[in-house]
Amino acid sequence: KEKHTIYIISASASVWVAPWAQSRGLNLLATELAVETSSEKITGKIDGKNCYGPEKVKRLRTLEDLSKYNDIYAYGDSLGDNEMLAIANHAFYRCF
Repeated sequence: KEKHTIYIISASASVWVAPWAQSRGLNLLATELAVETSSEKITGKIDGKNCYGPEKVKRLRTLEDLSKYNDIYAYGDSLGDNEMLAIANHAFYRCF
């Protein structure tokens, strides 16, 4: 409602997070799985780097100039979210 830019940033595989994110109109940064080009089968390997820890912030910064935002909210629930929470001025951590 507020016209905020929202990203789901996850170490989970994009192939299973993307349908949920897209159905809600959210941007997604996630771990990409390698696909064999000839058969289009997932190889079980990661394509590039795992979107975990510092990689989450690195990917976000390639898309957004964070200095243009007065407020950055981040929500996390794992150790892999620490770096992302550190760049937010409104950080929320939920431990299960």
